[in-house]
Amino acid sequence: MLSLESFGNIVEELSLCALWLIVICVAAGTIFSRHLLKSLAYLAIFSLVSACLYLSMQAPDVAITEAAIGAAISTIFFLAAIRSVGEKEETPRKHIFVALLIVGGFTLTMLSTIVDMPAYGDKNSPANTGSSKSYVEESYQQTAIPNVVTSVLASYRGFDTLGETLVILAAAFSVLLILPSRKEESDAV
Repeated sequence: MLSLESFGNIVEELSLCALWLIVICVAAGTIFSRHLLKSLAYLAIFSLVSACLYLSMQAPDVAITEAAIGAAISTIFFLAAIRSVGEKEETPRKHIFVALLIVGGFTLTMLSTIVDMPAYGDKNSPANTGSSKSYVEESYQQTAIPNVVTSVLASYRGFDTLGETLVILAAAFSVLLILPSRKEESDAV
């Protein structure tokens, strides 16, 4: 007879498989859609489902970042870009086979690295035996920050986080410089 715990594990595994299937289908929809607004909707769904996958991996900080940047901010930037270029792709797709071949090769390369990875949650993996163990055990004494994730991001990786923030800021300014202003649009009409 099936116990309640094993039934819960089966349901959890099935829901993870369903999320991965949704990610794959939405990615395919994004690639093959010729309508840019549909592709944008697919990308937003992709980000939200990815956030759910991050939550299932017990990474709520990454999930929140993915939802905020991937589904919200990126969608706003893409909407602004679509407004300036139009909603429909006008150029014919000449090199789709080459693109699929490159993406397929990249995917196979990424999947081949999985065999060398330690098992998920393995207590003897480098992530669980290296410096992260000292972060968990000693971060409050060293930084006086009660949240371990915040102490790592704000103290131990402060300059790295600052660099990441500057990269995001530079990307935002680049997008704003690329998009035409309303004055330029009215002059073109």
